[in-house]
Amino acid sequence: MFAEIAEKQHGYKMFYEQFGECLKLSAHEDAKNRTKVAELLQLHTAEPGDEQISLKRYVDRMDDGQNNNFYITGDSIAAVSTFPFLETVQERLGMRRNN
Repeated sequence: MFAEIAEKQHGYKMFYEQFGECLKLSAHEDAKNRTKVAELLQLHTAEPGDEQISLKRYVDRMDDGQNNNFYITGDSIAAVSTFPFLETVQERLGMRRNN
């Protein structure tokens, strides 16, 4: 059922706004279904102007040779953008943002 909802982008956005926290918790706590639930997650990226995208879409657009991705979790983008170590990580990865 979730996969069918996810196919309809606008409808899934509304669904995710309501139940995204439950999906994130499920991906963390439900080892049996973790892979299936992870496919339903929506992520913000470091790209300016990006709305949330699926993990699959994120992986599909990774650069050739990119074997890893890094993530940070928090209550909001504003909250995680103030983490002191984030600027150092971005500089090391060549991702220095101007905002």
